[in-house]
Amino acid sequence: SLHSRFAAEVVRLFHDPLANPRGAQLVFTSHDATMLTTPSGGRLLEPGQVWLTQKDKDGATELYPLTDAEPGEEEDLTHSYLAGAFGGVPSLLEGQIARRLATARETGAYEGAGQS
Repeated sequence: SLHSRFAAEVVRLFHDPLANPRGAQLVFTSHDATMLTTPSGGRLLEPGQVWLTQKDKDGATELYPLTDAEPGEEEDLTHSYLAGAFGGVPSLLEGQIARRLATARETGAYEGAGQS
C-alpha cells in the first residue's frame, strides 16, 4: 500500500549498488502499473523482472514472465499492459459491474442472497 513514487524509490534503492552493495533482491506484488515505466518514459523494471498472472477459463492462475510477451525495446510497458497487450488484465468494461448489479436488481436475482 505504498504510494507509487515511494514504491519506485524503494525499487531504485535495490538497483543502486551504493545503497545495496550486497545485491539483495526485492520480491513484491503490486497492481500498480506505474511501476513499469517512470514518469520520464524510462523503465523502472526490466521485462525479465516482471511476472504477471492470468486466470484461465476454469479459474486457475497462470504465472508467466513479461518476457513471454516479447515487449519492444522502446515500448511503453505501462501503456501496453493497461491496454491488455501482455495479458494479466481483467476483462472488464467500464461500468460493467454496475450494469450487472442493476440487471440483477431488476430481475430479483440477488434478493435474499446470503439469507438462510
